[in-house]
Formats: sequence, C-alpha cells, structure tokens
Amino acid sequence: MSTIKEKRKKPFELSASSIILMILMALYISIVFASILLAHRQVYVFGFIAIGASMVYPLSYGVNDITTEVFGYRTGRIVIWIGIVMTFFYTIVTNAIVSLPAPHHWGLAQEYKDIVYPFARTIISGTTGIFVGRFLNIFILAKLKIFLKGRLFWLRSLISTAIGISFHSIVADALIFAGVIPISKITSIIVLDICSNFLFTLVFLYIVNFIATKLKAYLNVDVYDYKTNFNPFRLKV
Repeated sequence: MSTIKEKRKKPFELSASSIILMILMALYISIVFASILLAHRQVYVFGFIAIGASMVYPLSYGVNDITTEVFGYRTGRIVIWIGIVMTFFYTIVTNAIVSLPAPHHWGLAQEYKDIVYPFARTIISGTTGIFVGRFLNIFILAKLKIFLKGRLFWLRSLISTAIGISFHSIVADALIFAGVIPISKITSIIVLDICSNFLFTLVFLYIVNFIATKLKAYLNVDVYDYKTNFNPFRLKV
C-alpha cells in the first residue's frame, strides 16, 4: 500500500542579507530619481552656478560602494542595471501621463511639461555617464580591495568615487547641456559639478564607511572579487 506524504508549506522567510540589499537598492533608486528631477535645476552655491542634483547624487555612489564592498562587484553590477531599467520606466510613464490632455481650468500643464520632458534627454545622457562612471567606480573599488587586502575602505571609496563621478559628470553634463547653453557655461558647470560632487562625497564619506563596516560585521559577509568577470554587460550573479 502506497503512502501519500503531505507537503507542509513553510512561510517564506527573507534573510537579513536580502532585506538589507533591498533597502540599499530602494535607497539607490530613490536618490537616482531625485537626481533626475534636479538634473536641470541650476543653483548658486557661494556665488557659483551648480547643478541641484550634485547635492544628492554623490550619495548614490556611496550606496554603490557599500553594496559592492559588502556583497561584491557582481551584486553591485546588478543594482546598477536595475537602476537603469527603473529610470527608463520612470521616464516613459511620466512623459506618457504628462502628454495626456489636461482640463482647461488647470493652469499648470505647461509647467509640468517643462519639467518632465527633459527627463528623456537626462536619462540618455545619464545612462551614458553610468557606463563610464558607475561601473568604473565599482571596478576600481573591487580591485583596490584585493590590492589593499580589504583595508582602508574609506580611502578606496574616496578614490573610486572621485574618479567615477568625475567621468560621469563630464559625459553626462556635456550631453545634457549641449546646444542648450554656451560651451563656456557647460565647461564651468562641469568643473563646478565635479568640485561639488567631490565636496559632498567627503560629507557622506564617514557615513558610508560606518555603514559598510557595520554591515560586514553584522552579516559576517565580506566578498572579494578574485575570479569575477568585470564585464558590465554580464548579468549573472
């Protein structure tokens, strides 16, 4: 006589690593969305023109550094790609809705278009900057971790972010503002953008270093990318 084994359904449980990774990913995408909104917002900082996004954008590099330091380059790469897909989705949805006819009594239709329509150009320019800047950032961070045997995360983060965000600013700002404002102004914006990004990188550095150190100790995880394929288009985890 055959017996039937009853399968008991166990509740799905998320590990601490999964929860923390989701929080880091949500934080990263939130910062990127805020940066898209502020990408064309020019502000005066100590009498110089700067981009509003530069005040929050360096933190997204900090999140990339934490993710890569704790979970490795491959996880950092996946987070960046998810961010790219989400920003394209965000742009398509916002542009599609803003393009719909608005009631005559509502007088802010044109203002919304003025804000949202440049998103597409920002995304294309920003994505180009990402391939140059963000992947360069996490690549340098992962390689320096091996070279320095896991020591001095704050220094590795500072070096990789400074290099990555500088290249990102040069490419993205040049593409965003080309044909919109004079070249001399674009050059000024790029220089000030790099300087302000570096300044805010220093502001966030202690927090980034503290979180990365605590997470590695709490999760007992510390990944080294000895045999990792660093091709940014390789999506295998």
